[in-house]
Amino acid sequence: RMKNSIGDRITLSKKEKEFIIKISGTIEPWMNHALLGWLIMWTIMGGYVMYVVFSGQAVNERLWFFVTYLAFWLYFEVKALYSWLFRAYGYELIKITPSEMFVKRALFGYGKVNRYDRENIKELRKVENNRKSISEGFNKSFWVMGNEQLIFDCFGKQIGLGMHLEEKDRSELLIELRRFLKKK
Repeated sequence: RMKNSIGDRITLSKKEKEFIIKISGTIEPWMNHALLGWLIMWTIMGGYVMYVVFSGQAVNERLWFFVTYLAFWLYFEVKALYSWLFRAYGYELIKITPSEMFVKRALFGYGKVNRYDRENIKELRKVENNRKSISEGFNKSFWVMGNEQLIFDCFGKQIGLGMHLEEKDRSELLIELRRFLKKK
């Protein structure tokens, strides 16, 4: 008998010959509030710098500094906003049919769907984490989009799914995915 859920964030369902997994992007309330607080402060800082630039207070070298700052600011503003929105309203959707697997990162139900032929999916496994790596530590941060916990190979490319899953949830999801991918 199939489970209906794994942990707090993963729901499983089966419709005829389709297996559907939905992984919620939600995080603990304190993390969501911290991310929102950071986003608000970042927006205020950018607004102030825009005011300085457009009011004519910045001239010559200072103007170039502030314009460059605003370019970096805008990049991180968009990244932070997307991360916060995904954490509040987003999810990963994995749909397995007899011949294909679809993976989608959705925000408000919208997102790009990636399609993989099941016969091309090789070696579904856990991501090996290197505890001594600085980038690994950064990727595990709750404000970062990514940190996929499961990967598979498809035409020599590694495809990740299951962002920020706990070890127990990751192991159970891997078992369910492998079990269903074996079926045709």
